[in-house]
Amino acid sequence: MFKSWKFWLGLTFLLALIWLVERSYGWSAVLQSWQSIPPQQVAMAVLFMLLSYLLRALRFYDFFWSAMPWAIYPPDAHYRAAQFLQ
Repeated sequence: MFKSWKFWLGLTFLLALIWLVERSYGWSAVLQSWQSIPPQQVAMAVLFMLLSYLLRALRFYDFFWSAMPWAIYPPDAHYRAAQFLQ
């Protein structure tokens, strides 16, 4: 993991972003502006985000179930796959 160039590139971008925010705005100003958001709005945003993830998962499940019903891996998937291939 630590030998991967992708890891080091991602870490470099993260550190550059942290430095850029500090240089441009200052983290105290950013955190102060975040405190002005009511907790109810943050909760609603998180709820809608989780709902979108759930709907996306259901959409993928529905698509792959209709395309390949044996590929969802029920407990007896090996048995069903063998029957399907015969």
